Amino acid sequence: MWGDAEVCWNWVGLASEWIRTNGCYLMRSYPMAGVYNAYLMHSMHTGAKDTDSLSFLWLMGLTRQFEAIDPRDRVFALLGLPTTDADPDHDPLFMEPDYAVPLLQIYKRLAIRIIHQSRNLKILTAVQHGPLLKEEFPSWVPQWHYSYTHTVAPSDPGVNHAAAADVPLFLEDLHAGSANTLTATGLSIDTISEASRVMSDEDFSLPGTDHLHQIWAEHIEKLDAYSTRESLEKVYCWTVTAGKDWYGMLVEDSDSHWADFLTYWRKVDPPDSSLVSTYEQRSCDAAHNESQDGDADRFLEAASNACSGRRIFITSKGHIGLGPAALRTDDRVCVLFGSIVPFVLRRRNAHFQLVGECYVNSLMQGEAISEWRKGHLTDEEFELR
Repeated sequence: MWGDAEVCWNWVGLASEWIRTNGCYLMRSYPMAGVYNAYLMHSMHTGAKDTDSLSFLWLMGLTRQFEAIDPRDRVFALLGLPTTDADPDHDPLFMEPDYAVPLLQIYKRLAIRIIHQSRNLKILTAVQHGPLLKEEFPSWVPQWHYSYTHTVAPSDPGVNHAAAADVPLFLEDLHAGSANTLTATGLSIDTISEASRVMSDEDFSLPGTDHLHQIWAEHIEKLDAYSTRESLEKVYCWTVTAGKDWYGMLVEDSDSHWADFLTYWRKVDPPDSSLVSTYEQRSCDAAHNESQDGDADRFLEAASNACSGRRIFITSKGHIGLGPAALRTDDRVCVLFGSIVPFVLRRRNAHFQLVGECYVNSLMQGEAISEWRKGHLTDEEFELR
C-alpha cells in the first residue's frame, strides 16, 4: 500500500524477483534497497527460499537491512521461523526472547549461542563498525542495527571462502578471560602499511567517473609485482569484487568475470592513459584481444557491492586487500581458526579489537594454513574485546 493506492503483493514479489535476478543494469541506474527485502519475502512466501534450509545466522544476515523500531526485534521477530538450528514448532526456540534484557546482552548472547551451535567463527563476518570502532560494544559482537556494507562472504549459503581451510575453532579456549572477551587462535599474516580512502556508491558509475581505477592506480602502481607473483591486473579484478559476481555469489565463470573486467578496463583506461604501468597495460591489452566480450556495468555492480564502505589496503609484505572502513595503518591481517575469511585486528594494550573482515586474494582458500603446516607461520592466541 502507498497512500490511497494498493497493488496485489504477488505483482510486487514477481517484479522484485525479476529485478533481483535479471536487473543488473536497472539496479545500477536506479538503486532500490527495498528490492532485496521484497525479493526475500517473496522467495520465502513461494518456497523458493525455505528458511528451514538456512542457519539462524544466515537469516540474521538476510534481514539485516530491514527496519525495526525496537532493535531487539531484529532477533526476536525471527525466532518463530524454522532454521537448521531450531524448529519452533517442535523444538525450543533458538534463544528465549526477553525484552527486559539490554540490547548489548541480547546481541552478545546470540553471538555466543551461534558460535557454540555452529562450532565456527562465521558470525565474525557480520561485524561492521563503520568508519570508527564503537567502544560501547565488545568489538567482536555484531551490532545488527548497523549495516554499512555487504559482507565479503557470499549472499547465499553454498560454495564459500575458506581462509582457515579445515582447521576448526578451539572451543575450549573460547571464553578465557572476562565476559566480554572472545579468545581465538589463529595466524598473524602481516601489518597494513597503506590504505585508500573509504569508497562509496558514487565511485562506481559509468560513464563519467573512474574513481575506482584512480584509487587503485594511486596505491598500487608503485608495486613492481604482487607478493605471490600473480599478475596485478588479476589481483585487481578479484580484489575489488571480493571474488564475487554482481549477484553476490562467488564467481563460478572466471572467464566471463575476467572479460567483464577487461571491458571495464578499456572504458576507464585508454591506451594513452598514465594510470597504470606499461607492463600492466600490455598484459591487459593482450588478454583483452583473446577474451570474450564482457560487460563493464556487470563488473562495476560487483565492484560496487564489494567496495562501498571499504578501503583498498597494502601490507608491509606487499599483499593487496579490501578491508573495513575503520582500518588504519599498523593493523594486523590475520586468519583465525574456524573462520572463512581473514580479519583485520588492532592491538590495544594486552588484547585485540576486531576491526572487521577483509579480502586478500592470496589468503581466501587456505593458503595461510598450508604455510602454517609447513612450519612457516606460528599460531597464536588473540584475546578479542
